[in-house]
Amino acid sequence: MKVSNSKKKKKKKLVVKSNVYVRIRPKAYDGSGHDQNGESVAKSLDGWTLNSIKLNNAYMFSDRVEEYKFPKLVLGEDASQDDLFDTTMDGLFPRFLKFGGYDVIFFAYGQTGTGKTHSIFGPENSFSEDGSSSWGIYPRLIYHTLSRMHDESSSIQSSLFVSATEFYLGECFDLFANKKKVSIHRDSNNIIGSRWVPIHSMADLFPLIHILFKLRSARHTAMNQSHVDHGGSSRSHCVLSIRLVQRRLSDNMFHDRVFDLIDLAGAERPEKTGERSNASMFLYEMYQGNELSTGSQAFVINYELSQIRTEIENVTFNFRHKKSHHPPRQLSLPINSFISGRLGNRAFLGMLITLSQAPQCGWETWFSLQYGEAMTQLRARISPRSPSPYVDLRKSTKASLDSYAKLLSSPPPPSSPKYRFFCLKKEVYQDFKSKLFFLKSVSPS
Repeated sequence: MKVSNSKKKKKKKLVVKSNVYVRIRPKAYDGSGHDQNGESVAKSLDGWTLNSIKLNNAYMFSDRVEEYKFPKLVLGEDASQDDLFDTTMDGLFPRFLKFGGYDVIFFAYGQTGTGKTHSIFGPENSFSEDGSSSWGIYPRLIYHTLSRMHDESSSIQSSLFVSATEFYLGECFDLFANKKKVSIHRDSNNIIGSRWVPIHSMADLFPLIHILFKLRSARHTAMNQSHVDHGGSSRSHCVLSIRLVQRRLSDNMFHDRVFDLIDLAGAERPEKTGERSNASMFLYEMYQGNELSTGSQAFVINYELSQIRTEIENVTFNFRHKKSHHPPRQLSLPINSFISGRLGNRAFLGMLITLSQAPQCGWETWFSLQYGEAMTQLRARISPRSPSPYVDLRKSTKASLDSYAKLLSSPPPPSSPKYRFFCLKKEVYQDFKSKLFFLKSVSPS
């Protein structure tokens, strides 16, 4: 028997780090929660350079200036939306656009009212072709992706889809399907049952953004007040997913990837909402079945944000000790399970931290800087996903879908021990159904 000395080369995994950017909210003198005439607290923003943030720390026996050097770049109060997009997307967006490229996950984190949602979307009255200079990251991503699809249309057939999922009080809802409840896949940690809306032009996107602002959970708070053109503080996490599906015409190869833009709920101490709360008050309101107070919402939001940070630290620990990352399966909130599934080995990473200059916001600024510092420690090994032969992939996906359809044709009663496994099979069926849907979107005519 002839023995070959040639060994099959393994695909190398890229080791990527998370780049964290900071944006400073302009000073305000309007009587709002971020007014510069507010009462000073023990910590306060002292200044910044292009790559560092200084924080005064006069707490208990400490009286010094702390310097945080983790930011990739600090965008000052005069930074435009153009500056924001060009800076934060420089190393991420090209990797997503390239055929055979990568998934991307980008977070926006900060105290409520510091400009997270403004940075992601832009002003609520800017969603028209005339308002493009004010657009935030999300509409700009769509615009540039559509432009790239048009430029490559002679060699690559492309389809673009968007979905929007709200994570609110331990549950998740599809914002493009009138807040229909959806779930997280137990194995893949993908969102199951969400509606993917095709986007052919910016005119398709603008109505969807208005739906997002209308349906997303928001509330008037002391730090982020609602008015005619603004819904107030976002009380939920919102995952904006952009899926680019492509088939290369020269060799009939298929590839798709997802850009997840995550607008995290505004972080603040419950008393900053204008209402106090704690675990006992939250549980009492839940038991009574009443709508949660703004303070209790803040309590839940902070708990969810702390869980996300813990998962970031777990992934970092596993990387340093050369351990595999396994997303939590039990006692995990949906937002944590979803993000954990993305952090392990699937996506390039980035984060925007937004900060207030108001003297009364020093503690929230410190919390945000601690969060950003933890994020910069994150490392992940990413396995590239090579393009697949279109015809073979479509045939195998259709065969798998038909096979699971037969398995699901006779569901057991909910009281049966087999019902749990039936639900698992149903999740797999939904996965194959989605894959076939995307494959058909770039089918040869």
